[in-house]
Amino acid sequence: MNGGTCVGPNICQCVKGYTGDRCQQPLCNPINYDDTIGYLAPNATCQNGGTCISPYNCSCTSSWSGTYCQTPICSPVCINDGNCTAPNVCTCNTTQWNGSLCEIPVCNPSCLNNGNCTAPGVCTCDTSQWNGTICETPVCTPTCENNGNCTSPGVCTCDTSQWNGSLCETPVCTPSCQNIGNCTSPGVCTCDTSQWNGTLCETPVCSSPCQNNGNCTSPGVCTCDASQWNGTQCETPVCTPTCQNSGNCTSPGVCTCDTSQWNGTRCET
Repeated sequence: MNGGTCVGPNICQCVKGYTGDRCQQPLCNPINYDDTIGYLAPNATCQNGGTCISPYNCSCTSSWSGTYCQTPICSPVCINDGNCTAPNVCTCNTTQWNGSLCEIPVCNPSCLNNGNCTAPGVCTCDTSQWNGTICETPVCTPTCENNGNCTSPGVCTCDTSQWNGSLCETPVCTPSCQNIGNCTSPGVCTCDTSQWNGTLCETPVCSSPCQNNGNCTSPGVCTCDASQWNGTQCETPVCTPTCQNSGNCTSPGVCTCDTSQWNGTRCET
């Protein structure tokens, strides 16, 4: 059969590619077979359950391909330069890809805060809350002011000795400003200068200064040494007892008399 020659009683000489007592069996394991593509193996046979159906022609199972059924099949095929190393088994470049088909990108270190690894080494973040290479940096919108630090999404941590507020926008004055003074920068009170001044707006203002050692004790109010002075600005001297007979109190305790008619300490004489 198959071109074999009978060379003696019940003896067949087979052509290349067949064997058996009648040359009925195709041969898929030629010794030192050297094809036109490249040397495969010195004693290659159908592998992985393949069947030799004609000379040098293997019929492979659904999981293998190649001349000798030596090449595994992966379906779907491996992607991203993954290698099919066994039926439906992809071996990936694990520094960049993993997954059954090498379809899942690798980020090392891993993305944080629910960031998604969308390409090897590339994290896609929820940019309303996080940014940075691995989504490690919180986002504050609007941004923190006055050197405040965004320590979690939307949360500013301030230097509380100088600033507070959700964005560290409010200056701190310690002690607090008094008398409706406004803290306009750290440690600086801005006062209603028509009524108050001083570091903390604690000092009342008398627009017309108090005289004769009178004290401005509230805005526009002078407190006088009542034994010697009175009046809005402590400008009026006090004489006790009072001057008599139209005498004028011209300084504390001193009466000036109409000397053509009166004299005496109180113009009483």
